[in-house]
Amino acid sequence: MSQTAPAESVLRGCVFAGVREYVVCAGARNAAIVLPLLKQDKFRVYHHFEERCAGFFAMGRVKQSRQPVAVVTTSGTAAAELLPAIIESHYQGLPLVVITADRPLAYRGTGAPQAIEQVGLFGGYVESCVDVVDGSVERISETWSRTSPIHLNVCLEEPVGDEENVRWPESLSGEVMPADVGSALPQVLGNQKLQQFCEDNEGLLVMAGPLPVCDLTSVESFLQKVGAQILADAASNLRELGGISDLVIQGGERALKRRRVTKVLRIGGVPSFRFWRDLESRTDIEVMSVLSGGFSGIARESVCIPDEWGESAWRAVPEKERRSLKANDGGDLTGILEKFSRSEPSLIRELSKVIPQGASIFLGNSLAVREWNLAATFESRHFTYNANRGANGIDGIVSTFLGVAAGEPEAWLVCGDLTALYDLAGPWIADQLPSGRRRIVVLNNGGGRIFDRLPAFSSADSEARRVVGNDHRHEFTHWAQMWGWKHVSVTHAEGLASAVEASDPHIVIEVCPDPEQTDMFWKEWEAV
Repeated sequence: MSQTAPAESVLRGCVFAGVREYVVCAGARNAAIVLPLLKQDKFRVYHHFEERCAGFFAMGRVKQSRQPVAVVTTSGTAAAELLPAIIESHYQGLPLVVITADRPLAYRGTGAPQAIEQVGLFGGYVESCVDVVDGSVERISETWSRTSPIHLNVCLEEPVGDEENVRWPESLSGEVMPADVGSALPQVLGNQKLQQFCEDNEGLLVMAGPLPVCDLTSVESFLQKVGAQILADAASNLRELGGISDLVIQGGERALKRRRVTKVLRIGGVPSFRFWRDLESRTDIEVMSVLSGGFSGIARESVCIPDEWGESAWRAVPEKERRSLKANDGGDLTGILEKFSRSEPSLIRELSKVIPQGASIFLGNSLAVREWNLAATFESRHFTYNANRGANGIDGIVSTFLGVAAGEPEAWLVCGDLTALYDLAGPWIADQLPSGRRRIVVLNNGGGRIFDRLPAFSSADSEARRVVGNDHRHEFTHWAQMWGWKHVSVTHAEGLASAVEASDPHIVIEVCPDPEQTDMFWKEWEAV
């Protein structure tokens, strides 16, 4: 058997599974996989020197393209670097294809160079792990659900010079998966138990987590029928939809203090709101989650749909009844934002107003997504949103954003300073992307300021708060310069407008809020 047979089998299997994009971290061990890819004109091949970034970038391409994307590494710890992106893909239900080169079977357990135990390395976070030693995986598309990552571990001999002679299928456009991964959510919305849960919307709160754009029409129509108040995460893409604008709560979670909530319907991914976590101990509130796949997102007893799908029509809440449910708590918020115009939430509000309409926006975890949920404008700006809300980590955010941005003409990332520091190598791949405007907005408040507002740490002494918050004095001028990006520093709303007008293709916009105004904003807002 040819020494390249395992590589040939994997690549042919990927063709049949519909993989058209590859992110490769090249090395001698995976030459039999990488070199044939570089000779094909049917695929888009990106390359990266850092496996962790490559994994998240590939995941971003899956999120934007709605198609499976493969990331290719060499052996040893290079493979292990993919674990964070695999975990995130697992919890988001994304079809990431992980191809790791490995040494032949005889090296297992020997401790030889670049020989670690790669089979089973990713545990339950992959749908399957296939140890490829011959031509056994060409039909992976027949068993793979495409709702979770898969791991193909390819055992390869030392390169011998025939690595470019891999045989491909005669037609690369024949047996492939549909262009869109798709979603089952529109069908789930007809479930009988779901309809019964929503029949009485008195005390019902809808919490909307991350949703793909392809589901918005069905979800909007469903929520119009339900007629209940909606606490919408920005990543749900529902905040600014005109058909349900009278139902969307403005003013964030503080507005819930004025509402009696007896049951919660969650639609989409796990929301970023603190109220969702508080439901763990609020057993007096019924919880139902509507999923197109995935996890309940809560440890207490709750009901997940689907369990049995059904299709039947049901009554819509009359328009006048819907209107009577509306209570807008955004007025108090607007006044406080205007009062503290250089606070972090106020600068977020201004940023949301000046980003060009129709832009793709990626929200970083921790404080960035929460402040956007609270303070961003509810005007219809036709934005599309993405976020990594699977495992809720701050790692790989820059790389995932760039993966999404590769398919967008205007793309913006809004993240915190620690998030940016966590992914400093991410922009390395930017020069390989198609033309477009990319903006990384770094909210530099000198550390993890979200901890200052958590009860467990708010009363801690200054040293403890410094350690927990990872306080720092770093700024991002040299980071931008290292990758050839323009750098703009902003401290007030007028500076944001100027930064938006810049024509440079790639810009890092470092937003430095006034810490005193930010503290005063939160104190006044929490007292409302």
